[in-house]
Amino acid sequence: MVGFVIMKGFFSCWFLCLIALMGLSLFSSCTQQSYCLDVLMPAMRSYYSTLDANGKWVDTTLQNPSVRFGANGNDLTSIQNSNGFVIPIPQAQNSFTIYFRTDSSSALEDTLQIVCEPYRQFISKACGYRYYATLQSCTFTRHQLDSVLVVHSSVNADITIKHLQFVIRK
Repeated sequence: MVGFVIMKGFFSCWFLCLIALMGLSLFSSCTQQSYCLDVLMPAMRSYYSTLDANGKWVDTTLQNPSVRFGANGNDLTSIQNSNGFVIPIPQAQNSFTIYFRTDSSSALEDTLQIVCEPYRQFISKACGYRYYATLQSCTFTRHQLDSVLVVHSSVNADITIKHLQFVIRK
């Protein structure tokens, strides 16, 4: 009977140690290195410019532009006194549409159709995969836009890169 009590105590102690080790390994695996510090949705940056009298591009600021994007153009970005805008690129889509107005009160709206090649890239165990894209072409109406140039085609986690240049009609 004494041996049974000792064995029962041994197994209880062993079981508690096993639980403690599992808990310790669970919490110790969450180090700073396992956090995902990558951009969740890569964003496309655009900026505005106009042509001066000599035909050179000059960066410009718009007082009240508006940009619609997303499914059916339901997402809206309206930034006063801005020289550009940033929108997230849709994941795993070959094209997307942007609706642009130089002034949100204007009835004229340009439609841009951007064709891109999406791709997945493995970041880390904590982050998993991210969708990035390579911009291939941009077609647009010319109500308020003179031209739209793809300046940098690779849309990835680098948030400092400008991708599209909108040349505004005067």
